[in-house]
Amino acid sequence: MSWRNKWQWGEKENGEKFFLSSTMLSFLTDGWHLFKALMLLFISLAIVTYKPIFGYFDIILFSIIWGVVFEICYTKILLK
Repeated sequence: MSWRNKWQWGEKENGEKFFLSSTMLSFLTDGWHLFKALMLLFISLAIVTYKPIFGYFDIILFSIIWGVVFEICYTKILLK
């Protein structure tokens, strides 16, 4: 239902609620897009500022951590 926040009075026929609310600034209209934008921002910052800790093992370690955190958040928090 939050997709309606992009449109004036909740209807697409009325046009955008504010300039670029249905495209580039959609992250300001609902939580899904906000948190997706934040995730991409933090991943980009991590790539730019990354300094190896354990060499190539970092890739495996971070993949495991990502998977575990995602699984916990998805099954324990989001599904409830």
